[in-house]
Amino acid sequence: MIRLRDALPPGNILLNLDVETYAEAVQRLAEPLRSDPRVSSWQELAAALTAKAQGPTAHLKYGVTLVHVRTTAVLDFVMTFGRLRQPVLDQAEPIQYILLIGIPIAMDAEYARLLGVLMRVLRDERLCAAFQRAQRPEEILAVFERGEAGLAS
Repeated sequence: MIRLRDALPPGNILLNLDVETYAEAVQRLAEPLRSDPRVSSWQELAAALTAKAQGPTAHLKYGVTLVHVRTTAVLDFVMTFGRLRQPVLDQAEPIQYILLIGIPIAMDAEYARLLGVLMRVLRDERLCAAFQRAQRPEEILAVFERGEAGLAS
């Protein structure tokens, strides 16, 4: 079973990103995946994430959005997380936290479980508030792990 800590290493967590647009934020967040050994084609993955972000996106509460693609460009579940220094607008919604996810096409059961965990975290006001207080990537991971354990604090 894949744990969120496995999919989201500290190096893939970017805090206080200084960007002007939502598109720029997505591009910057895709960069750490360029050297990730779980990514078989970074260009394909980056293009898929960018295309998905340009279409209708379901933004969650608390300034959070999730951009996920199922693709052959990844060998395993990969993620990046970004906290923007200042919110940017997308579809007239202010976005401050962005989670990019690449999922292998054949990963059905794990995909459903991990997406459920992420939704539990991203829809919890207290957990999302902890994203703002976090000073280090490890603190962001701890928030996700609380959600994965089913404990909101």
